[in-house]
Amino acid sequence: MKPLISTVDDALRQRARLLERMTAAARSRLPQHLAAHCWVGEYDGTRLTLVTDDAAFTTPIYYQQREIVKQLNEEFSAELPRPLKKAVVRVSRFPIPG
Repeated sequence: MKPLISTVDDALRQRARLLERMTAAARSRLPQHLAAHCWVGEYDGTRLTLVTDDAAFTTPIYYQQREIVKQLNEEFSAELPRPLKKAVVRVSRFPIPG
């Protein structure tokens, strides 16, 4: 039997790793109590989507969005097709593990 990971498209795995690294960079800009509740969910062109697991964190994360976008543009300029311009904050409807 083939390992499950071998059935996942290589481009999808690379994108998942990029989002994971972007999450770590975004969290480095947030206070510790917010960082544990913030993930990069997607980037679409010039818009970044930040996801949180609790609505109480949306406003504090929203106020940090410019710093997060600036940080990600600096760190990932070679990997992003275009610079990010803005971020939106969304609350996940599903439990986010770990």
